[in-house]
This record gives sequence, structure tokens and C-alpha cells, in this order.
Amino acid sequence: MTAMDQLYCYGAGFSQPSQIQMPITPSNTSRPVVTNKASTTPLKSLKYDGTEKGDDWVSFLGKFEMYAEMSGLSEEDKRAHLCWAVTGNAARFCHGRVRRNKNISYAELIKCMEKRFNLRKLTETVRIQFQSARQSPGEDLDDWAKRLLSLADKAFGDLPDEFLTSEVITKLCHGCEDKNAGSTAASFRPKSVDEALERIKWQQYNDKGDSQEPNSENCEDVIQVNNVKIDSQQQLVNSIDKLTENVDRNLKTIQSNIGEVQNQVDKNIQAVQSEMRGMERKWKDEMESMKEYNVRNKKRQIKQHLAMLTPIQHAVCGKNVCDASENKNFENKVGNYMEKTSTEEQSKENSIKEQDTREKDQIQPKSASRAKLLKEEGFDKVSLPIQDNKELDSRVDNKRPMLKIPLTTVQPATELTIENPVEHFNVEKTVTDGSERTFTTMQLGNSSLLRLSLELGDTPLVQL
Repeated sequence: MTAMDQLYCYGAGFSQPSQIQMPITPSNTSRPVVTNKASTTPLKSLKYDGTEKGDDWVSFLGKFEMYAEMSGLSEEDKRAHLCWAVTGNAARFCHGRVRRNKNISYAELIKCMEKRFNLRKLTETVRIQFQSARQSPGEDLDDWAKRLLSLADKAFGDLPDEFLTSEVITKLCHGCEDKNAGSTAASFRPKSVDEALERIKWQQYNDKGDSQEPNSENCEDVIQVNNVKIDSQQQLVNSIDKLTENVDRNLKTIQSNIGEVQNQVDKNIQAVQSEMRGMERKWKDEMESMKEYNVRNKKRQIKQHLAMLTPIQHAVCGKNVCDASENKNFENKVGNYMEKTSTEEQSKENSIKEQDTREKDQIQPKSASRAKLLKEEGFDKVSLPIQDNKELDSRVDNKRPMLKIPLTTVQPATELTIENPVEHFNVEKTVTDGSERTFTTMQLGNSSLLRLSLELGDTPLVQL
């Protein structure tokens, strides 16, 4: 049976013989043959099955390389001894590679084994496993420390040893099943893993000693129990009193806080109200200023319109008289202006009418006298431009009708305003002696106050 045949048979599950004869190859003919005892004894501890139960691939490969170096094995001998050392899934994979390629080298076989079994996990995954590790129930404290060291080596292998030791000590204390012992040991800030283990074990020993009750007589136990019951009742009463005091104190504090909050709210409300009053006063001032501005603007517009009216002054019997054509233009312009301002004046007239209606009962006797006087004088069909009611009242009482109506001035008089224009205006034209003359009649009702005749020739002729 050749060496490869022995390899296949042993790899298939056959038990190894007690003594194995090394195959004779050109690489080992020049050196003395290693005895069976020296070459086979270390292989008893070099086993790798491809699972996580035993050693991992990195540990196994390191041991195997050290064994091969100490034994002085060649590359072909390393391949053969590697196939003898693996079992289970690893043996099936290794023998399959050799069966498919009998000339495969030891280095190529190692690469294939690393690709298959050296499944390196992400460092972050291993660190998460380390941070979430806890001592299992019933797990020995030393085993717990070894498991942490193994996880830390994988998670923090590329970091300094001081950092790795610090992380292991912290996790060893805080992940311990005995929380009291672990917290107490961590409070001493141990410098090494062994010191942390000693602290935890010492605290566990002290806790066990404290939990043991001393032996005592039954009577003493009874007395002690009674005393404890009495003390517990008194403690309960004291606790209730303290709780009541705390509740009262908290209620007073809450009430004082509520009072402060209420005062603050009242202050805020007063501040808001004062601010609102200030805004209201400011708004009223703005409205008054706007009204004044509108009045001034309206007066300015009226002055502009009146400035456009340039009546011609004529001295007739000591009185100023307007030309007929100028009066016609004045009438047209006043009418246009009244059409523009009719909308605004309508609201004012309505308010005045409402006020007159309310005051109607108070001035009924005087109103009747006024109407009678106006009817006698022929002013019942026109709206007189009278602004002073006291003057008319005196006329009614004295039975002396007096009315001042200036016909024309540079500025319109107060009795003849734009709000109360002359409603009846007649213009008549006649021709006498070949000359065109214009007769203008201004009537208030049925009474003709003035009749003018102006000649358009070179010589003016005024006829009353």
C-alpha cells in the first residue's frame, strides 16, 4: 500500500495504525528518517473538524506549522500530515481536493482550506457580540473571562493591549451574573483581568458570609420578632407622618407657584390692555388726523374750483353784478362739481335729515311760522341758503322779513354756497333797434329781484 493509498483510507474514516512508516521521497533520503514516535505523537492534539466546537482554523494552522517546522517535514510531507490531522467536514473537503488534483501542492491546499474555513467576520459584528456578551447562568467565572478574552482578541486585535485589557475588565465586571459583586469589583478600578477576577470572587465570598444567619435560641427569636414588629409599626407611623409633611410642604410650594403664575398672568394682561388702549388712542388720533386732512383737502379742492370762476365785477347802484355769460359758466361748473360730490353729500344729508326728524317735535311752532313767512314772500318753491336759524326765528317773531342775498362777489358769500346754489335761473334774449341785447332774470320763486340789460356793442348799456 502506497502513502497516498494510506492517506485515502485514513481520511475516509479508518483508524490510524499505532505506527506509521514515513514514505521514502527524494526530499528525505538525504536526512535521517524521523522515528514514528517523534512524528506521530504531536498529531494526537492536532485535530481540526471545520466547526466552531474545537479550535478555529487560525489556531490549528499555527500549531500545524510549528509542528512541521520542529519535525523538519518537506512540502509533500506537510500535505500528507495535514490530510491526516483534519477530520469531519474538513477531512472531506481536503481529501476531495487531493483526489481531484493529485499534484496539488501544500501551499495551494492551504489556500483552499483558508477560503473554505477561515470565514473572517466583520470587526463591527464581533464588537457588537463583545458588547452584548453576558455571563450565562451557571457559567464559571474563569470560563466567562476566557470567552471575553477570545471575543476581545477578535474585536480589538489591531488595537493596543492596554485598550483591550480595559475593555475586558469593564465587560467582565458589568456583565457578571452577580451584579453586586461585579459593581463592587469595578469600583476598585482593577488594573488587570486577574485582579478583577479576585475582586469579584472576594465579594461573592463576603456576600455568602453575610447571608448566613447565626444560631440562636427559640425564645430569643420570639423576642426579636416581637421587637421587630413593634419597631416596624412605629416606623410605619413615622413614615406616614413624614409623608404627610412632605405632601403639605409640596402643596404650599405648589400654591405659592400658582400665586406667582397668576400674578405674572395678571401683569401680562394689564400690560396687554394698556398696550391695546394706547393703540386705540393712536388709532383715534390717526382717524382725527385723517379727517382733518380730508377736510383740508376738500377745502383746497373747493378753492381750486372756485379760483377757476372769475366773475366780472360791475358797479351798478353801488352793487356788484355778474355778467350773464359768466353766470351761465358758473352754473355749469357748479352743476358738474355737485354731480361729483353728490355721493358724499348724500350720506351727510341723510344724517342731517335724521337729526331734523328727531328735532321736529321741538321746533314745530317755529317751523310753522317759518313756512308761513316763506310762503308769503314767495320762497316756498326754492331751497334758501340760510344757515343761521336764530336769525329766521327772530324774523318770525318780529314779523319783519329780511333776507340778504348778494348777487356776485369775488368770493361767494356765506349765504350763497356750493351746497345751496340758486335753483332757478332764466336767460332771455331780445333784439331792440338792431342791437342784440341780453336780458338776465334771476328769480327766487315768483319774485324777480333783479333784471339786467347788457349791450354787446362798444357802449355798454345797463338797464334795471
